[in-house]
Amino acid sequence: MKKRLIALVMAALLLMSLASTAFADDETYTLTFACTISNTQPASELFEEALAEITERTDGAITFNTSYNGALGNEHDLGVNIVDGAIDMALVGPGEWANYDPAFYVFDCPFLYDNYDHFHEVLNSDLYKDFLKEKGDAIGMEVLVTVCQGMKGIINSKRPVYSPEDLNGLKIRVPDSDSLIRVQTALGGIATPIAASEQYTALSQGIIDGADHSLFAHCSWQLYDYAKYYTETNHALQTSYYVISAQTMSSLPQEYQDIIREVMAEQQEAQYDLFMDDTAGYEKTFTDNGGEIVRNDEIDHEAFNEALADIIDEFSSYDTDLYEGIRAMAE
Repeated sequence: MKKRLIALVMAALLLMSLASTAFADDETYTLTFACTISNTQPASELFEEALAEITERTDGAITFNTSYNGALGNEHDLGVNIVDGAIDMALVGPGEWANYDPAFYVFDCPFLYDNYDHFHEVLNSDLYKDFLKEKGDAIGMEVLVTVCQGMKGIINSKRPVYSPEDLNGLKIRVPDSDSLIRVQTALGGIATPIAASEQYTALSQGIIDGADHSLFAHCSWQLYDYAKYYTETNHALQTSYYVISAQTMSSLPQEYQDIIREVMAEQQEAQYDLFMDDTAGYEKTFTDNGGEIVRNDEIDHEAFNEALADIIDEFSSYDTDLYEGIRAMAE
């Protein structure tokens, strides 16, 4: 009888041990996620699904408060708050991280990627992953997902654009990012920093004449209501980083950290696939709403390359190994 009692006690202890190791920490965590984009964009819907998946896989131990449309500040504000630990997760572009390490300017370097296949190869390379890990650790953030937002072009309400000269005098909306302001200025437009959530109104009121975005973003913000001309300059591939504060990540139990990384790794491919699947749809949406597209093979490539040459030389110089490694993958 005694041996049986001991066996039962040991079995009970084993079950308790297994239950405790499944989620060793009974504490719950509410994380704040913030971004400047709309919650109606397809990317936002996928992120909401990812956050819900994290909540499910942690049995409700991690939940999220989400904030869109720049309600908690512009990208610069969000970057600062991520580093300080005031915000847990955010969507912030590489230009903002150049404020902490200029090597991030490489990712805003014009004509860095030849096409989407080139970008996808870089995205999955050790060169890229190691760079983000090293730089993120030093800054105090971790990049969970690189979001592909498409090859950038210029939309405007005035005229078709075939060369930098055609941009003269046009007020072109850009994020409040030093690198993107400088790129647009070099292209010939009057770079006008305005929050993404305000650009539709600014365009309708004539405060700006256009914007520097991918066609995906132009359509997401419905800028075609007032700007009917889009030029496929393809001068950059627009990306943003879904990041988590290092302070936040380190405060979570290891099993929760693992779950977040696993879900976000799945999310990165889902985001890329979503964008690629819908590329033709963005063009149709734009033209169906009266838009006119100037194709890449119609523009003055030599003039655009010349206009951006100094920017390319400078931005690439901040990490020549990274730049040359990325360019080598195009070959």
